Amino acid sequence: MTRSVLAAFVALLACTHGLTAQMAPGTRSVGMGGGGMVFATGVDAVEWNPANLAWGGGWNISLIELGVVGIGSGTTATDFLSIMEGDSDAANLIAALPSDGITLSLVAEGFAAAYGLDLLDDLPNGANTAPLAVGDPLPSVGIAIGPIAVRVRSRMRQNFTLSKELADLIGNGFDYASIQDYATGNTGWSSLSTSEITASYGMTIGSSLSLGIGGRYVMGHGMTQGQFFEPQVDLGCREGDPTCDALVIQTGSVEARDGTGYALDLGASLELPLGFRVAASGTNVVQRMNWDEDQIIGYAARFTGDDFDDDLGLNLGIGDYLDRFDGDVIDPNSVSLAVFEAAQNFLEGSYFPQVFRAGLGWQRGGTTIEATGIKVAPRGRYRSAWDERVSVGLEQRLPILTLRGGYGFAENGITQMTGGAGLRLGPVHLDGSVGKFSGERLDAAPWDGYFGTLGLQIRVGGQ
Repeated sequence: MTRSVLAAFVALLACTHGLTAQMAPGTRSVGMGGGGMVFATGVDAVEWNPANLAWGGGWNISLIELGVVGIGSGTTATDFLSIMEGDSDAANLIAALPSDGITLSLVAEGFAAAYGLDLLDDLPNGANTAPLAVGDPLPSVGIAIGPIAVRVRSRMRQNFTLSKELADLIGNGFDYASIQDYATGNTGWSSLSTSEITASYGMTIGSSLSLGIGGRYVMGHGMTQGQFFEPQVDLGCREGDPTCDALVIQTGSVEARDGTGYALDLGASLELPLGFRVAASGTNVVQRMNWDEDQIIGYAARFTGDDFDDDLGLNLGIGDYLDRFDGDVIDPNSVSLAVFEAAQNFLEGSYFPQVFRAGLGWQRGGTTIEATGIKVAPRGRYRSAWDERVSVGLEQRLPILTLRGGYGFAENGITQMTGGAGLRLGPVHLDGSVGKFSGERLDAAPWDGYFGTLGLQIRVGGQ
């Protein structure tokens, strides 16, 4: 069915084999509600606080790490898919959508990012020229030896907005009687895929203070930005007239490839009596990202009401649908209006935000309690509604098991409940975490989301 194909494409833009969203790096920290920065050690300290490398000792290797998590508003993930597939209950679900439609913020990390990008890259026919941020991510691995650590991490970000009116068009099909009611609003998408190589070092000053520094090289595989423009309506067309397009929707998108950048991280950690520790860190304190402006590709596509009408018996494959996007390197002298509009402010703010963390923790025996506050500087487009928060986490080590739990809340009303467990078989550490986002907002629909992480490390000596 054409509508199902359209639904699959929209869902593809919004998710990659599972819904995803911005998360705290590291399986341990995710299991503790994002509150694991005070006592993060080894490879995990690279992104949380490089100063902790000075306390760790020993060595550890991160062999496998993956994470998928998604946060959105307007509907649940199950209802979203029902709407996109045009299920029998789609009309009722669409009627229940808020006036500002659906919003999804998504991220896949580690091996999940690599797998997701492979799925996009392997789509048939025209998909390799469609406006999707694909690339060749590096494997997500890491090694820490004493105070020195290197970590490689790949990420894929997706953001998608869908108006209630366009959801009606996709879910219920084109209704000529409602031709003047269709509106795309802020319907559009953006995506980003990167790989990062971070080298960090921690050193002690005296017996209780440590400082750390990390330098990161960023490889940008792809960055896109696209939007649907308001429908063009021809009221002179009669319903069922194959020679006249009563409804036309233009789309435009731009894609940049081959980006490079760098960032600098700083951290400090202070040991206190009775097992307490305070810590602070800054991520992307200095940061820069550049994309090849001479190789920006523009895409444009045109859809009509017939593309949303299953009664016509159209049976386009997803490759055929993606072939509608005609892409080429942008020529400033001949770019289409749709591409020109989609390209506005494309490269502005295409860097990562500065993230500042401060935390207090207590550790005695096998018990760890941490509280972490996170503040994100208002710069850079790659930030989410979950970036500014306070998190509290608990970790309890047993003979071969480690149990974790956490809670986090943000000023915009989003909360997070998490749990996790780790299995230790000698030097082999297998850890997993799951959690749920939720929240009521005064200015928009409720937020909702789920996530999960998995990691495999080898640890010898140290904390």
